[in-house]
Amino acid sequence: MAAGLAGLPVFSLGGGPGYVVQPSFGFIIGFLPGACAAGYAYNRLGRIVAYPRVLAAYITGAASVYFIGIAYMYIILEFYLKKPGTALAVTIISMLPYMAKDIVLGLVISFLGRFIPSMKKAASY
Repeated sequence: MAAGLAGLPVFSLGGGPGYVVQPSFGFIIGFLPGACAAGYAYNRLGRIVAYPRVLAAYITGAASVYFIGIAYMYIILEFYLKKPGTALAVTIISMLPYMAKDIVLGLVISFLGRFIPSMKKAASY
């Protein structure tokens, strides 16, 4: 995030400090708390078998990213770009395809998560 805001073209539309007013920037902001929330959930559920544990961690992280991203997008559309009234509906509707994709990916990742304990064990040798 710092590199992109410093001007390196690491975001989808380039980079620079002006990127802060892009409606999608909230999702970039949401990655940090989302990762922390997912890691916390995963560690907190330490005695649960891998599939539900990874699924719960994924849902927690994705929900954090979407909550922050949608709230930020709404604020930018409503107050900065002056799109009153329809900003929240447009924001939520525009996120539905991404949410559907993320649900499918979350299920796949959670299924593959059952192999995490054996990979950790193999890596410790």
